Amino acid sequence: MAKTRLSVEAVDAMLQKAQNLLAEAQALGSQYVAHSHDIAGSGWTGDANTMSTMVSEHVNGKLVQLIGHHTELNDQLNHHKNNTIAQEADARQALQAIHPESV
Repeated sequence: MAKTRLSVEAVDAMLQKAQNLLAEAQALGSQYVAHSHDIAGSGWTGDANTMSTMVSEHVNGKLVQLIGHHTELNDQLNHHKNNTIAQEADARQALQAIHPESV
């Protein structure tokens, strides 16, 4: 199976997209949790309130997991990016050693 080379620019684009999606998910999740707490605080009681509270706690827990996964993804993408930059520099130096006028 052939390996596909992932450019530094593509990694940067992925990092930015992941950051944007995380921010959007955090905003939506936080808004849901806040609205759920506002409803509960207004005196809403019973099974529906209990269920709403449980769902908002679940959403909040998933947001915490999402942040952890996002951090791991960022770390891996940045590691790949740094390796790619280092390999390109090594290749450039190796080429210069053989053909100094070509680079």
